[in-house]
Amino acid sequence: MGQCVKPFNDGCAANDEFQSANSGLQRGELIRDLLRQRVHIPPVPSDSMVRPKLDTRIAEALTSRGVLFLEAPCGYGKSHAVVSGLVSAQMAADQVRWITLNSQDNAPSRFLTLLAIALDLPETP
Repeated sequence: MGQCVKPFNDGCAANDEFQSANSGLQRGELIRDLLRQRVHIPPVPSDSMVRPKLDTRIAEALTSRGVLFLEAPCGYGKSHAVVSGLVSAQMAADQVRWITLNSQDNAPSRFLTLLAIALDLPETP
């Protein structure tokens, strides 16, 4: 008996096989395109609140080859605070790798795919 529903954890979008066969895309390419959206640094709003002490602490935490991990509930300003700290530290976008994580990224293959995309590693077949 065949499977009725495509498994979520196979690393491909639900319609990936159809799209691949009809457009010349490689298997999994569509889902990787969606994941690429989660590794872009968000813009700082023009009307953002200035928090020099927090910006300084974040800038100090951003050391060469370091990792800054920040955790708080939704809406607490994590992204805004880190981007503001990057701006105050005058770090260029090519010096930073950004990954926005959610609960579905607990799967090692999903997390490693995001990490590979953020580090701009070549895809392996």
